[in-house]
Amino acid sequence: MHDDGALPDPATPPEVTDPVLPTSQPPSTERGGSTAAALSVDLTAAWSKLDRSAQLLAAASVAAFTITLVGLPLGVWDSAQFALIVLAASAATAVAAWFGGSAAVRTMPIPLPTVELGAALVAAILAVLKVVEILFDLDELDAGGIVGLVLAVALAIAAVALLVLATRRGADLRGAIVRGDQGTKIAALGLALVLLGWAFNLSISFWTMGQAALPLAVLTLAALTVAEAPRIQAPVPVAWVGAAIAVFGAILVLGHWADLTSLGATQVELDPVDFLGFLGYTAGTALIIAGGVLSGRSQWTPSRAPTDGSAGAS
Repeated sequence: MHDDGALPDPATPPEVTDPVLPTSQPPSTERGGSTAAALSVDLTAAWSKLDRSAQLLAAASVAAFTITLVGLPLGVWDSAQFALIVLAASAATAVAAWFGGSAAVRTMPIPLPTVELGAALVAAILAVLKVVEILFDLDELDAGGIVGLVLAVALAIAAVALLVLATRRGADLRGAIVRGDQGTKIAALGLALVLLGWAFNLSISFWTMGQAALPLAVLTLAALTVAEAPRIQAPVPVAWVGAAIAVFGAILVLGHWADLTSLGATQVELDPVDFLGFLGYTAGTALIIAGGVLSGRSQWTPSRAPTDGSAGAS
Protein backbone atom coordinates (compact mmCIF):
# COMPACT_ATOMS: atom_id res chain seq x y z
CA MET A 1 0.00 0.00 0.00
CA HIS A 2 1.32 3.48 -0.91
CA ASP A 3 2.07 5.78 2.02
CA ASP A 4 1.52 9.49 1.15
CA GLY A 5 3.66 10.61 4.07
CA ALA A 6 6.71 8.57 3.08
CA LEU A 7 9.97 10.38 2.31
CA PRO A 8 11.00 10.70 -1.36
CA ASP A 9 13.18 8.02 -2.79
CA PRO A 10 16.83 9.18 -2.50
CA ALA A 11 17.56 7.64 -5.90
CA THR A 12 15.16 10.09 -7.56
CA PRO A 13 17.03 13.30 -8.60
CA PRO A 14 15.57 16.58 -7.34
CA GLU A 15 13.68 18.74 -9.80
CA VAL A 16 15.72 21.57 -11.34
CA THR A 17 13.81 24.77 -10.82
CA ASP A 18 16.06 27.38 -12.51
CA PRO A 19 18.13 25.92 -15.32
CA VAL A 20 18.72 29.23 -17.16
CA LEU A 21 21.13 31.11 -14.90
CA PRO A 22 23.74 28.42 -14.20
CA THR A 23 23.85 27.16 -17.79
CA SER A 24 23.86 30.47 -19.72
CA GLN A 25 26.76 32.32 -18.07
CA PRO A 26 29.70 29.97 -18.71
CA PRO A 27 28.93 29.49 -22.43
CA SER A 28 28.83 33.31 -22.88
CA THR A 29 32.28 33.70 -21.35
CA GLU A 30 33.59 30.81 -23.37
CA ARG A 31 32.29 32.31 -26.61
CA GLY A 32 33.91 35.66 -25.82
CA GLY A 33 37.24 34.02 -25.10
CA SER A 34 37.09 31.94 -28.24
CA THR A 35 36.29 35.04 -30.34
CA ALA A 36 39.30 36.93 -28.98
CA ALA A 37 41.51 33.91 -29.52
CA ALA A 38 40.26 33.48 -33.07
CA LEU A 39 40.86 37.17 -33.81
CA SER A 40 44.39 36.91 -32.44
CA VAL A 41 45.04 33.86 -34.59
CA ASP A 42 43.69 35.64 -37.69
CA LEU A 43 45.86 38.72 -37.10
CA THR A 44 48.92 36.56 -36.52
CA ALA A 45 48.25 34.62 -39.70
CA ALA A 46 47.74 37.83 -41.70
CA TRP A 47 50.96 39.30 -40.29
CA SER A 48 52.91 36.18 -41.21
CA LYS A 49 51.70 36.45 -44.81
CA LEU A 50 53.25 39.92 -45.20
CA ASP A 51 56.69 40.07 -46.72
CA ARG A 52 59.58 41.36 -44.65
CA SER A 53 59.56 44.86 -46.14
CA ALA A 54 55.83 45.25 -45.49
CA GLN A 55 56.26 44.13 -41.89
CA LEU A 56 59.03 46.65 -41.33
CA LEU A 57 57.03 49.44 -42.96
CA ALA A 58 53.98 48.65 -40.85
CA ALA A 59 56.08 48.53 -37.68
CA ALA A 60 57.71 51.91 -38.43
CA SER A 61 54.26 53.37 -39.18
CA VAL A 62 52.89 52.14 -35.86
CA ALA A 63 55.94 53.59 -34.08
CA ALA A 64 55.47 57.03 -35.66
CA PHE A 65 51.73 56.94 -34.95
CA THR A 66 52.27 55.95 -31.31
CA ILE A 67 54.95 58.59 -30.67
CA THR A 68 52.66 61.27 -32.08
CA LEU A 69 49.79 60.12 -29.86
CA VAL A 70 52.00 60.09 -26.77
CA GLY A 71 53.15 63.64 -27.46
CA LEU A 72 49.63 65.05 -27.73
CA PRO A 73 48.73 65.20 -24.00
CA LEU A 74 52.25 66.42 -23.20
CA GLY A 75 51.91 69.44 -25.47
CA VAL A 76 54.90 68.48 -27.59
CA TRP A 77 53.08 69.17 -30.84
CA ASP A 78 51.81 72.71 -30.35
CA SER A 79 49.83 72.45 -33.58
CA ALA A 80 46.78 70.32 -34.30
CA GLN A 81 47.57 70.48 -38.02
CA PHE A 82 51.04 69.04 -37.50
CA ALA A 83 49.77 66.17 -35.34
CA LEU A 84 46.86 65.33 -37.63
CA ILE A 85 48.99 65.32 -40.78
CA VAL A 86 51.65 63.06 -39.21
CA LEU A 87 48.97 60.73 -37.82
CA ALA A 88 47.27 60.53 -41.22
CA ALA A 89 50.56 59.93 -43.04
CA SER A 90 51.69 57.15 -40.69
CA ALA A 91 48.24 55.54 -40.81
CA ALA A 92 48.30 55.64 -44.61
CA THR A 93 51.64 53.85 -44.80
CA ALA A 94 50.47 51.23 -42.28
CA VAL A 95 47.29 50.53 -44.25
CA ALA A 96 49.20 50.41 -47.54
CA ALA A 97 51.71 47.94 -46.10
CA TRP A 98 48.98 45.74 -44.57
CA PHE A 99 46.74 45.56 -47.63
CA GLY A 100 49.47 45.74 -50.25
CA GLY A 101 48.96 42.13 -51.26
CA SER A 102 45.27 42.61 -52.03
CA ALA A 103 44.30 42.28 -55.69
CA ALA A 104 41.90 45.23 -55.38
CA VAL A 105 44.70 47.47 -54.12
CA ARG A 106 47.08 46.40 -56.89
CA THR A 107 44.56 47.51 -59.52
CA MET A 108 44.37 51.09 -58.20
CA PRO A 109 45.30 53.79 -60.75
CA ILE A 110 47.84 55.16 -58.27
CA PRO A 111 50.60 52.60 -57.64
CA LEU A 112 50.85 51.51 -54.02
CA PRO A 113 54.58 52.39 -53.75
CA THR A 114 53.68 55.95 -54.77
CA VAL A 115 51.11 56.17 -51.96
CA GLU A 116 53.62 54.84 -49.46
CA LEU A 117 56.34 57.21 -50.67
CA GLY A 118 54.08 60.27 -50.55
CA ALA A 119 52.86 59.60 -47.02
CA ALA A 120 56.34 58.71 -45.75
CA LEU A 121 57.93 61.77 -47.38
CA VAL A 122 55.41 64.12 -45.77
CA ALA A 123 55.88 62.53 -42.34
CA ALA A 124 59.68 62.65 -42.60
CA ILE A 125 59.81 66.30 -43.70
CA LEU A 126 57.48 67.48 -40.95
CA ALA A 127 59.21 65.43 -38.25
CA VAL A 128 62.72 66.57 -39.18
CA LEU A 129 61.72 70.23 -39.38
CA LYS A 130 60.01 69.91 -36.01
CA VAL A 131 63.40 68.95 -34.56
CA VAL A 132 64.92 71.98 -36.33
CA GLU A 133 62.32 74.21 -34.71
CA ILE A 134 63.04 72.83 -31.23
CA LEU A 135 66.83 72.98 -31.60
CA PHE A 136 66.71 76.67 -32.52
CA ASP A 137 64.47 77.39 -29.54
CA LEU A 138 66.35 75.52 -26.82
CA ASP A 139 66.52 78.60 -24.58
CA GLU A 140 62.76 78.34 -24.01
CA LEU A 141 62.03 74.65 -24.73
CA ASP A 142 58.39 75.09 -23.78
CA ALA A 143 57.06 72.27 -25.99
CA GLY A 144 57.15 69.49 -23.41
CA GLY A 145 60.63 70.26 -22.09
CA ILE A 146 63.30 67.59 -22.37
CA VAL A 147 60.62 64.92 -22.83
CA GLY A 148 59.31 66.87 -25.78
CA LEU A 149 62.77 67.04 -27.35
CA VAL A 150 63.24 63.29 -26.90
CA LEU A 151 59.84 62.56 -28.46
CA ALA A 152 60.52 64.90 -31.37
CA VAL A 153 63.85 63.21 -32.10
CA ALA A 154 62.23 59.76 -31.77
CA LEU A 155 59.50 60.79 -34.21
CA ALA A 156 62.10 62.07 -36.68
CA ILE A 157 64.00 58.77 -36.49
CA ALA A 158 60.81 56.74 -37.00
CA ALA A 159 59.68 58.95 -39.90
CA VAL A 160 63.06 58.82 -41.67
CA ALA A 161 63.07 55.04 -41.25
CA LEU A 162 59.58 55.06 -42.73
CA LEU A 163 60.86 56.98 -45.76
CA VAL A 164 63.86 54.69 -46.26
CA LEU A 165 61.64 51.60 -46.09
CA ALA A 166 59.12 53.13 -48.51
CA THR A 167 61.83 53.87 -51.09
CA ARG A 168 62.86 50.19 -50.98
CA ARG A 169 59.41 48.97 -51.96
CA GLY A 170 59.37 50.06 -55.59
CA ALA A 171 59.20 53.86 -55.55
CA ASP A 172 62.48 55.35 -56.78
CA LEU A 173 62.13 59.09 -56.18
CA ARG A 174 65.72 59.89 -57.08
CA GLY A 175 65.44 57.87 -60.28
CA ALA A 176 62.15 59.56 -61.18
CA ILE A 177 63.80 62.96 -60.84
CA VAL A 178 67.01 62.04 -62.68
CA ARG A 179 65.19 60.29 -65.54
CA GLY A 180 62.32 62.78 -65.57
CA ASP A 181 61.76 65.59 -68.03
CA GLN A 182 62.76 69.21 -67.50
CA GLY A 183 59.51 70.03 -65.73
CA THR A 184 60.11 67.28 -63.17
CA LYS A 185 63.57 68.62 -62.38
CA ILE A 186 62.20 72.15 -62.03
CA ALA A 187 59.52 70.95 -59.60
CA ALA A 188 62.13 69.07 -57.54
CA LEU A 189 64.27 72.20 -57.36
CA GLY A 190 61.20 74.13 -56.24
CA LEU A 191 60.53 71.69 -53.40
CA ALA A 192 64.15 72.00 -52.27
CA LEU A 193 63.78 75.79 -52.11
CA VAL A 194 60.55 75.44 -50.13
CA LEU A 195 62.25 73.17 -47.58
CA LEU A 196 65.27 75.47 -47.27
CA GLY A 197 63.01 78.49 -46.91
CA TRP A 198 60.99 76.96 -44.10
CA ALA A 199 64.08 75.63 -42.36
CA PHE A 200 65.38 79.20 -42.33
CA ASN A 201 62.04 80.55 -41.12
CA LEU A 202 61.93 78.09 -38.23
CA SER A 203 65.50 78.94 -37.25
CA ILE A 204 64.72 82.62 -36.60
CA SER A 205 61.88 81.73 -34.18
CA PHE A 206 59.25 83.94 -35.81
CA TRP A 207 57.43 80.90 -37.17
CA THR A 208 56.42 77.48 -35.88
CA MET A 209 55.44 74.15 -37.36
CA GLY A 210 51.85 75.17 -36.71
CA GLN A 211 52.19 77.58 -39.64
CA ALA A 212 54.52 75.40 -41.70
CA ALA A 213 52.83 71.97 -41.51
CA LEU A 214 50.02 72.47 -44.03
CA PRO A 215 51.98 74.28 -46.78
CA LEU A 216 54.86 71.83 -46.45
CA ALA A 217 52.52 68.84 -46.81
CA VAL A 218 50.67 70.40 -49.75
CA LEU A 219 53.78 71.42 -51.70
CA THR A 220 55.51 68.10 -51.00
CA LEU A 221 52.56 66.20 -52.44
CA ALA A 222 52.44 68.61 -55.39
CA ALA A 223 56.09 68.06 -56.30
CA LEU A 224 55.81 64.30 -55.78
CA THR A 225 52.75 64.18 -58.03
CA VAL A 226 54.74 65.85 -60.80
CA ALA A 227 57.65 63.43 -60.34
CA GLU A 228 55.45 60.31 -60.19
CA ALA A 229 53.05 61.42 -62.95
CA PRO A 230 54.30 58.93 -65.58
CA ARG A 231 53.40 56.02 -63.26
CA ILE A 232 49.82 57.18 -62.60
CA GLN A 233 47.06 56.29 -65.03
CA ALA A 234 44.71 59.18 -65.83
CA PRO A 235 42.94 60.65 -68.88
CA VAL A 236 44.81 63.94 -68.43
CA PRO A 237 48.47 64.58 -67.57
CA VAL A 238 48.82 63.98 -63.83
CA ALA A 239 51.58 66.59 -63.68
CA TRP A 240 48.89 69.21 -64.19
CA VAL A 241 47.17 67.86 -61.09
CA GLY A 242 50.42 68.45 -59.24
CA ALA A 243 50.50 72.01 -60.55
CA ALA A 244 46.91 72.53 -59.35
CA ILE A 245 47.85 71.28 -55.88
CA ALA A 246 50.76 73.73 -55.88
CA VAL A 247 48.36 76.55 -56.76
CA PHE A 248 46.59 75.84 -53.48
CA GLY A 249 50.00 76.05 -51.84
CA ALA A 250 50.49 79.44 -53.50
CA ILE A 251 47.31 80.67 -51.80
CA LEU A 252 48.84 79.65 -48.49
CA VAL A 253 51.99 81.56 -49.46
CA LEU A 254 49.96 84.74 -49.94
CA GLY A 255 48.42 84.29 -46.51
CA HIS A 256 51.85 83.92 -44.93
CA TRP A 257 53.10 87.04 -46.67
CA ALA A 258 50.16 88.90 -45.13
CA ASP A 259 51.08 87.48 -41.72
CA LEU A 260 54.69 88.57 -42.19
CA THR A 261 53.65 92.09 -43.17
CA SER A 262 51.36 92.33 -40.16
CA LEU A 263 54.13 91.04 -37.90
CA GLY A 264 56.51 93.75 -39.11
CA ALA A 265 53.89 96.46 -38.78
CA THR A 266 52.64 95.66 -35.29
CA GLN A 267 55.15 93.57 -33.29
CA VAL A 268 58.79 93.59 -34.43
CA GLU A 269 61.01 95.52 -36.76
CA LEU A 270 61.92 93.21 -39.62
CA ASP A 271 65.37 93.14 -41.16
CA PRO A 272 66.03 92.21 -44.80
CA VAL A 273 67.35 88.82 -43.67
CA ASP A 274 63.93 88.02 -42.21
CA PHE A 275 62.54 87.90 -45.74
CA LEU A 276 65.06 85.41 -47.11
CA GLY A 277 63.16 82.34 -46.03
CA PHE A 278 59.94 83.63 -47.52
CA LEU A 279 61.65 84.50 -50.78
CA GLY A 280 62.88 80.90 -51.09
CA TYR A 281 59.46 79.60 -50.07
CA THR A 282 57.73 81.76 -52.68
CA ALA A 283 60.21 81.02 -55.48
CA GLY A 284 60.01 77.30 -54.76
CA THR A 285 56.23 77.31 -54.96
CA ALA A 286 56.36 79.11 -58.30
CA LEU A 287 58.87 76.57 -59.63
CA ILE A 288 56.66 73.64 -58.60
CA ILE A 289 53.74 75.18 -60.49
CA ALA A 290 55.88 75.89 -63.55
CA GLY A 291 57.44 72.42 -63.46
CA GLY A 292 54.03 70.79 -63.29
CA VAL A 293 52.76 72.78 -66.24
CA LEU A 294 55.84 72.03 -68.37
CA SER A 295 55.86 68.34 -67.48
CA GLY A 296 52.15 68.07 -68.25
CA ARG A 297 52.64 69.65 -71.67
CA SER A 298 55.30 67.09 -72.56
CA GLN A 299 52.96 64.26 -71.50
CA TRP A 300 49.86 65.63 -73.23
CA THR A 301 48.97 63.74 -76.42
CA PRO A 302 45.58 65.04 -77.60
CA SER A 303 43.67 63.19 -80.30
CA ARG A 304 44.30 64.81 -83.65
CA ALA A 305 41.18 65.71 -85.60
CA PRO A 306 41.64 65.80 -89.43
CA THR A 307 42.05 69.27 -90.86
CA ASP A 308 40.02 70.55 -93.80
CA GLY A 309 42.90 70.00 -96.19
CA SER A 310 43.50 66.44 -95.13
CA ALA A 311 39.76 65.71 -95.26
CA GLY A 312 39.52 67.05 -98.80
CA ALA A 313 42.56 65.05 -99.93
CA SER A 314 41.07 61.88 -98.61
